[in-house]
Amino acid sequence: MWRNLLFALLTLLTAALGPARAREITLLAGRWPPYVEESLPGQGLALSIVREAFRRGGHTVKFDIKPWSRSLEGTLLGVYEGLAAAWHSQQRARELAYSAPYLVNEIRFAALAERPLKVDSLRDLTGMRVGVVRDYAYGEPLDSADYVVKVPANHLLQNLLRLVNRQIDMTLDDTRAIRWQLDNFLVHSKQRIVLLDPPYRTRKLFVAMHRSVPDHKRVLSDFNRGLTAMRKDGTYQQILEQFDAH
Repeated sequence: MWRNLLFALLTLLTAALGPARAREITLLAGRWPPYVEESLPGQGLALSIVREAFRRGGHTVKFDIKPWSRSLEGTLLGVYEGLAAAWHSQQRARELAYSAPYLVNEIRFAALAERPLKVDSLRDLTGMRVGVVRDYAYGEPLDSADYVVKVPANHLLQNLLRLVNRQIDMTLDDTRAIRWQLDNFLVHSKQRIVLLDPPYRTRKLFVAMHRSVPDHKRVLSDFNRGLTAMRKDGTYQQILEQFDAH
């Protein structure tokens, strides 16, 4: 009898606590095709992975796509819950907690084909005008390299247009992102732009949540659990192949 009563109580407790764990999470993201782009399936590669990982972890997620600088600033101030796609930096980590990485971005310099450049070290860029995106965490040594003339822009396409018009000497970004912009917006100019080898570096991509969110540790743990399940059953690879095929 007592065993049956205990079982009934545990069942009721599980039912009561289950819905309380799951919730809708709101994450901001800056437009960054093919990773974040409303016109693409699943709103882009990054958001497709993040959405499915949270679903596997028991949550729904709502994405709010805003300019990157606004998204980052609002999240760092605790106005928003978190970011769907962010690189790590020591400064950001003071306010943000990070998930396990779910993508790796290959960062490469882009230059004009008619003006071949070779970058063996950042010192080779001394005095050059390099287009960067505001509030990106490219990582060291570039972030603190005062010998490079960094020309800020609001987005990658602006940098590529400046490059074509010789207003800057080169720019840099993720390989997929550069190729997407060239294929979709600079078709007639893309033969003029080359991606330099080797890649400058790689940057891991994370979900980041403000540390003031009461359940941020559990939510990120649920995401990590869902991501692991996606990798195991092949869903993760299927999403990658879907976007890399285009």
